Amino acid sequence: MAAAQETAGLAGYWSGHTGSGRERVAVGLELQPDGEGGLSVKLDLPIAHMRSMAMGSARVEDGVLRLPGLHLALERKAGRLAGTLLDPAGRADLRRDGPRPAMASPPASDVPPLPAPRWSLRLSGQVFASPVVDGGIAYVGTTGGTFEAVDVRDGHRVWSAALGFPVFAGAVIAGDAVYVASDGFLHRLDKADGHEIWRYALAPAPAARVLPHPDSAHWDWQAPRPLVAGNTVHVGSADGGLHAVDAGSGRRLWRFTAPGRIRHGAAADAGHIYLVSEPGSVHALDPRTGEERWRQPLAGYPGAAPVVHQGRVHVSDRGALLHAFDARDGRRLWQLPFWTSWVESAPAIADGTLYIGASDLKRISAIDAHSGNVRWRSEVAGWSWGTPLVAGRHLFVATVAGAPYFQPLQAELAMLDRASGQVVARSALPAGEGFMWGVAGDLARAGDTLVAATVGGTLMGFALPDDATLQTDAGDLPAGANGTSTR
Repeated sequence: MAAAQETAGLAGYWSGHTGSGRERVAVGLELQPDGEGGLSVKLDLPIAHMRSMAMGSARVEDGVLRLPGLHLALERKAGRLAGTLLDPAGRADLRRDGPRPAMASPPASDVPPLPAPRWSLRLSGQVFASPVVDGGIAYVGTTGGTFEAVDVRDGHRVWSAALGFPVFAGAVIAGDAVYVASDGFLHRLDKADGHEIWRYALAPAPAARVLPHPDSAHWDWQAPRPLVAGNTVHVGSADGGLHAVDAGSGRRLWRFTAPGRIRHGAAADAGHIYLVSEPGSVHALDPRTGEERWRQPLAGYPGAAPVVHQGRVHVSDRGALLHAFDARDGRRLWQLPFWTSWVESAPAIADGTLYIGASDLKRISAIDAHSGNVRWRSEVAGWSWGTPLVAGRHLFVATVAGAPYFQPLQAELAMLDRASGQVVARSALPAGEGFMWGVAGDLARAGDTLVAATVGGTLMGFALPDDATLQTDAGDLPAGANGTSTR
């Protein structure tokens, strides 16, 4: 009876702020009895475009209201709710019957468009993989099992290789070789003509994929890009293996077994190989033997490949967090919430700033790489899954969209000012057939050409706009952040 009274006493509307010194945001909770001894939770979270979003039911346990999926652990103290909410390393402070937080203003739309594509080429299947560019040639694989080499000057196909298995991973170019993982094998191809030099089996049988779909919460569109370190190629597989393979012969050197599937590429520094595995952990391995040196848990399934920079390993996850670990011993240095949003983007780091996209948050974030403090968050039109492309004082980002969905999304190509986050140019990408369209992977750059591959299977080359022309067209842009505000 006492527990029921305690639960009923929490019913009502509570509002305030949550977060830490890295970032604090306005939040509201509507709590109502769910008829099963708990409290249904509806969330107001302007930064994530949420108003009265149903988030499940919370339970009172030992005097603390808990809902793990929201990192919610709140205790009633002196008429307020205090504890954690959305940020497990932060502090929430809510009061009853406070004002509902105001929703964020929509982003400005009166910015100049980016140039139209110079060329486009229809490929042989859908493309979730990121194109890579080397020597003026773009290399990219398709779900149809082909791997293409395309001249970035005019978009003509240089060669095409039939691998026989879907390709979701980006490739890596090393000398005269192209290494790419399909859903069956690691392939070494000749860079000149695409003929296969060797293939290495990654798993006894390819694992089935569930591609993005509104009725599924297990979107499985990523795959590990190979990592070449010296004469060794490292690549993960769906059976949880990280394979170290001799680059010349395709012979296995060692194999590390992770707790679950490896769907992202590895990273390396002088001391370790770093990888992420499902259901949610980051590992550091000895590069000579594959022996594990340290392991740390994540808040959910990994969102992207780890990035190692100046002694730190940066990892994003679908538990709505970005983590920074000490590369030597795995000590957690900081973690930053992305306010219920999956973080499918790997960061780009330049001049001490970490730039990263997000899913339902629909924002590009600039974060101090050392402290984890947010410098700005700028809204874009859709899910930003690729790594932002740093080009001088600008960032280029592409988004992917899906419908039906709980919030409106648009696929676009956008250019942002690195200092302020201001969107200075943007162009919508045409909608395709099916649930999802736009650009899922990274953008690539070849001189003055920006290369993008759409989910629908079109490879495009855009002229990078002239900074001076765009600045004149856009006028004097205000300094400062473009506003703060979830797969």
